[in-house]
Order: sequence, then structure tokens, then C-alpha cells
Amino acid sequence: MRILTLIIVALVMLVTVFAILYLTVFIRSDNVDIPPVVQQPEATPTPLPQRPPQQPESPRLPLTKDDFLADFDNMFGFMEINFPYFGVIERRLGVDIFALAQNTRAIIENYPYSVLDIMYELGMGTADVPELDSHVFWGILWDEFFRHFEGIGHAYILDYVWYRDYMLSNVFWEEVYRFFLEQERYLMNHAEFDPVMSEFVYRSYIPRSFDEADGVVLTEIVEDGTIAYIRVPSHFNPRQDVHDSRRNRNILLDFYSEIQGYDNLIIDVRDTVTAHSDYMAMLLIYPLLTDDHHNQIEPLYAFYRGDEFGEMLYEYFTGENAPVSTRLFELGKFQTAEDLIAANNLHLFNEADLAYLRYGHEVSISFDNLTGQSLSDMIGGARPPSYPFEGQVWLLTSGANTSGAVTLAMMSRTTGFATLVGETAHGSYLGLWLYHIELPHSWGNVTWAMDYLTDQYGRAFEEFPIEPDYYNRPGMDALETTLALIAEGR
Repeated sequence: MRILTLIIVALVMLVTVFAILYLTVFIRSDNVDIPPVVQQPEATPTPLPQRPPQQPESPRLPLTKDDFLADFDNMFGFMEINFPYFGVIERRLGVDIFALAQNTRAIIENYPYSVLDIMYELGMGTADVPELDSHVFWGILWDEFFRHFEGIGHAYILDYVWYRDYMLSNVFWEEVYRFFLEQERYLMNHAEFDPVMSEFVYRSYIPRSFDEADGVVLTEIVEDGTIAYIRVPSHFNPRQDVHDSRRNRNILLDFYSEIQGYDNLIIDVRDTVTAHSDYMAMLLIYPLLTDDHHNQIEPLYAFYRGDEFGEMLYEYFTGENAPVSTRLFELGKFQTAEDLIAANNLHLFNEADLAYLRYGHEVSISFDNLTGQSLSDMIGGARPPSYPFEGQVWLLTSGANTSGAVTLAMMSRTTGFATLVGETAHGSYLGLWLYHIELPHSWGNVTWAMDYLTDQYGRAFEEFPIEPDYYNRPGMDALETTLALIAEGR
């Protein structure tokens, strides 16, 4: 019996072996390729920072033309009531924003027939024209509307690079993140593989680069014992995850210590297009200030429209529990625009703008305001130590400067901190209050300033921007001009 059992087990094993061999031969003989197991490469990390907290996803239904028109009407409706620079932009640039809005809306409403000229210019056929989607809508908003006055009064439509500035300090819905991720991938892919489509969708927009080096200052000794140089990067914001605030702080403080006793310090902000004014001031100005600089502060003035936001600000800052500013810019008493102008003899204030500006207050630079957690968040620690620079400070500016860079130029002028060399700064001064709106259907984002900032005479900085003390000499850039001025003993 035992022998019979062993024979049966052996037969079963033999049949199993033959079955496996048969199946293997059958599969191979049927010419079905079995791919070898290959270890998959790691997924390339997205250039965007870590995603915001997950929000409930909504289905991405196809958008209609009415959805895009509603987004545009919603955006411009808010702009009409709280953007303070319509008159300034028309006087300075010759741009009628209301006419632009009508034209832009007509292009959206009549798409694709409204873009036939662009289509023919690019050699596209009617079958090549994409449907009106969020990216085409973004391109129209940029090219037909914001491009004509971009940067004046902090008026921008955010792209995937600007989105990085806002992402870590604002909560965005999942769809917003997805939109900018799609935009970046679209631009990166189409610019290389389908440049015609990329130009059609994004028009005159030129994708900007952004990497870790963009957030770090560079220092150099130009002439030992005499001339030192600092280059401020294109993006200089503390809330950027690639911007190492502690690293910048340490680099600059070590450099300030090293150049004590030097005759000249050149600070180059020509490439700086986005920067936080408090961050720049606390790292680039405050440590180098002398007592004379502290005593040369001139007042500025901010005005607001009489919309719901202006009314809210007025009530908020004139109440019994009015807050104290924790920024570099100390806010004075809120009052009506007429009273503020009369009390401070702002005789160069443009009366045409006064027709829609209702409230205002004085603004003064105060390094003592910025304290506590805000400083720690921005520069990785408390207020930096003092390294008073007794030599000559030169600030190099360009027409590309906006935001914190032009505010730095303004502060340098009002405090007597530096001599300006280069070109007239572009715009977007200070921006005490920025209006930020997400377009609910297309998921685009736009922003603009709600404060109308003037100098001590009442002139709007956006209309009369900071001009350099020395313009670039013929055939020279700002650095070469500065070195020539130093050589001449200016």
C-alpha cells in the first residue's frame, strides 16, 4: 500500500512538471512577448513646492464661454470699485483701462473669430485652433489686458512663477494648484515641441526661469579695502521655500563685518522683480544704517477709495482698539482724504484722482515696528545686529524693478541711505494692502494694490517713479557707471 501511494505521488508530480513545460512552450510558440521586469525610474519631482492641504475635489466639468465671461466680469467689477490707479495709468502710459476691458471682453465673447488674425499670422488652420479653456483664457487676460499696465499698482495676473510667492502664505484650492501645475507643464512641453501652439495660447508671455540660485545673494570684493559689491537675486521673498532666509542673513552679516572701513558698497537690485519690502529693508538697509540715516526719514501718504474695503479700513483704524502696525511702515491716523491733504499741504496731489479717493493716512518708515514672530519668520531670527557703514552706498536700479526693489529705492532716497544709479524704476511701490482674487471658474489669480501712495508733496509714486541720481552713461551699464563715478571721486 505504501509503495502504491509513492507511485501515485510521483505520477502527480510528473504530470505537474509536464503541464508547466507545456504551458511555457504554448505561450512562447504563440509569439507572445513577455517583457523582462525592469526597475522603473523614480518619478521626476515637480518643480512646484509641496502641495497645499488637500481640499475637497470638485469634478472638472467643461467650461462654457459664459463661465469665462463671468470670471472676467467678476474680476473687473471688483477692480472698478477698489483699484486706485486708473487716472495714473492713463496719464503715465496713455492706457485707458476701461477701453481695454471692453476690448478684452469682446475677444472672449467672440472667440475664436476674434483671434483669426493671430491664427493666420502663426500659419495655423481653423482646425488647429484650440477650444476656449482656462489656459487660452489666461493668455487673453495677459496679452489683451494686464500686459498693457502690468506692475503699475501691483496689478498682475499670476503665472506659475508668481504662484510660488503666494502659495506658502495663502490657502489655495486643489483646482488652483492643478491649474498652475498644468500651466508650467504646458509651457515647458509646448515651448519645445509645439512652439506655434504655445505662442497662440500664451501670446507675448515669456516663461520665466526659477531655481534655488534665484533666492540667494551674491557678494564680491571688487577692490580690496575700497569697493564691495552685493547682487540681490531676482526673487527675494522670505516665504519662498527655496529662499533660505537664514543663509541670506548669514551671508550678508558676515560680509558686512568683513567690509567695515571700506569706502564704497554697491548694492545691485537691477534683476530684482519680486521682493518683500520688509525682508529687503531688514537685511539690506537696517544693519548698515548710521544715526544720520535714522534722522532723515520723510513722511509718505496712502489714500484709499470709498468702497466697502475703504470704509472697513477707516472704521477699523479709527476705532478704540485700532491696531499698531507691525511692518516697517508705521501707519498714522486715518482721516478723510481732503483733511489729510490740507493738514500736510500736499499741494501737488492730482485733484482728478481725489474724485474717487476718500480716506488716507500718513506712512513713516520705522524699523522699530517690525518685531517678534514676523522678524523670525522673515530673516530667521531677531532684528540683525548693527554694522554702520560710514562709506558711500550705491544702489543700482533698472526699469525692470518692481515691488520690494522699487520700495528699497524709495526708502534709500527718503532716508539718504544710498545714491541711486541706473534707470528709472518701473512701479508697484509698497502695496500696504493687496487685493487678491481667485477666478472661480478658470482658477486664475489676479492681484492689485488698493493703496494710492504719494510722496511728501502728494505726487503718486506710480506716476512719478523714483529716478536715479545718475543715469547710465552712454555705452555703460549701471555698474560700469558707478565704478567710473567712484574713480572720479563723486
